[in-house]
Amino acid sequence: MSCAHILKRFENELQSLRIRKAVIFGESNIAYLTGYKGSGFLVYDLDSSTITLYVPPLEFWRAQKQLKVSARVVAYSRLVKSLSKEQFSSVDERNLEEIAFGILDSSPRVGADLSYAPMELFLKVVGSANLSDKVVDITNTLRALRSVKTSHEMEYIKEATIRTERALKKLVEELESAIASKQNITLGSIKGELIKLLYLEGLESLAFDPIVAAGELTAYPHPPTIPERSLRDSAHIVLDVGGTFNLYSTDVTRTVVLAHNEREVRPLLEALISAYYEALDAIREGVSASEVDAKARKELERAGLKDYFVHGLGHGVGIDVHEAPVLSPLSSDELKAGMVLTLEPAVYFKGRYGARIENVVIVESNGARVLNTLELAW
Repeated sequence: MSCAHILKRFENELQSLRIRKAVIFGESNIAYLTGYKGSGFLVYDLDSSTITLYVPPLEFWRAQKQLKVSARVVAYSRLVKSLSKEQFSSVDERNLEEIAFGILDSSPRVGADLSYAPMELFLKVVGSANLSDKVVDITNTLRALRSVKTSHEMEYIKEATIRTERALKKLVEELESAIASKQNITLGSIKGELIKLLYLEGLESLAFDPIVAAGELTAYPHPPTIPERSLRDSAHIVLDVGGTFNLYSTDVTRTVVLAHNEREVRPLLEALISAYYEALDAIREGVSASEVDAKARKELERAGLKDYFVHGLGHGVGIDVHEAPVLSPLSSDELKAGMVLTLEPAVYFKGRYGARIENVVIVESNGARVLNTLELAW
């Protein structure tokens, strides 16, 4: 990760807000700044140019190993007196809220991503006239920073996408072979095989719980998992999956038509692909996210499907699979070069069936670059 460059961008933002110290609670925000993703919180002191990462003892060694920046790691625990000094080089016997509150209370002006602060601490801050005046919520500052990716971040997302698609392609090939030999396949076995293939491709973890839906379950944007459900007599299957590479996620969806004589889903896929390309053609720096969403929605309206598209067109992708910007009719986000986002037009017919496709694209000054290589129609 290019954490040094990211930290410099963060420091510039803090200086513009006249903040000399920041306390970061969000797990993904800490990962973004340091490379460590786990429990704890981070203190960034601009005056001394130091970073201190406070973690529970069970995360101490992993934090030291994962850090991509120079930082002091401190184990905090009420049990600190029983911890071996040989095992833990730096300890603090206070709990998280006590340490963080002390830092916030003693600093003249401090930034914090309060949306991720522990509730007890958050209530102390907003309930204290002294603290609420000097603690600046930088949740949206970090949201905006994370929305525009560095070249390293883009490469990690691209690699996650390539490996996820390889796993997806292998799965569909296995499915086609199993269907041809008339095997009885369940959604649970498909999901298990997909997860196995993702890890065999060298992905670190699942970006989210994969969606494997068939029949009327495809009418749910987020269907329930029914492992014992058979694929037999299903005309199509929706697969929504993503893995992580170097902490960064991807999000890929394909609707795979299984029956050669299928006549209901194929026209839907054609409409979704047209909507996808309308949106893709609209993407460039300076365009509003709501305008891109509107392009896809207008194309679905022409096909008589607008009322069956029940969610936004897409979202940003990064360390979290859902980040800024948000592509929806209500979004106030503006696209910037370097943003990485999904385009996922879909239609759902309640109680019957649905279809969705999804690609990951990078916003550029005069267009968009697609990271996917798999065909949209399968």
